[in-house]
Amino acid sequence: MLHTIQEAMKLTGVSRRTLYNHSDTGRVSYSVGQDGRRYFETAELERVYGKLTTCLLYTSDAADDTPCV
Repeated sequence: MLHTIQEAMKLTGVSRRTLYNHSDTGRVSYSVGQDGRRYFETAELERVYGKLTTCLLYTSDAADDTPCV
């Protein structure tokens, strides 16, 4: 499953800047969509950051800014 930077932030608990730094240095890989945005695979986020917060994976509204607990 592919995740936007916003979704990846929620799943991993790391900041936008950290995700950009790690992707720029090759620590975490990503793909670029036709819209020019970076997308991160679930497995890649788990590989780099460990267990992910799962609440985002099961909500119907991924744009919801409710924090995961």
